Amino acid sequence: MQGVQLAKAMGPHTIAIDTGEEKRKLCIETAGAEHFIDFKKVDDVAKEVVRIRDEIGAHGVFVTAVQAYPSSLSYLGGRIRGRVMCIGMAAAGVYHIDLEP
Repeated sequence: MQGVQLAKAMGPHTIAIDTGEEKRKLCIETAGAEHFIDFKKVDDVAKEVVRIRDEIGAHGVFVTAVQAYPSSLSYLGGRIRGRVMCIGMAAAGVYHIDLEP
């Protein structure tokens, strides 16, 4: 929800990634996401994000679930200058994303 609301305020197209019909309704009907991907029903979430975003990838990703940090970079696909913003902190030593800017 937070990521969808933040993205809508900034103006880009929004794709919410979560699971369950209740979350889909919340993201689409309440928060205004344009697309919803149920990660339990889709085999390759990153591939679906890339498909929805012109076969290139997301311009930006707001990650609000710490368990999604490692996979969030794949949502950018081949997008040049794509950005990932992780909102919230994992416990110390839990995740390390080894990438250069």
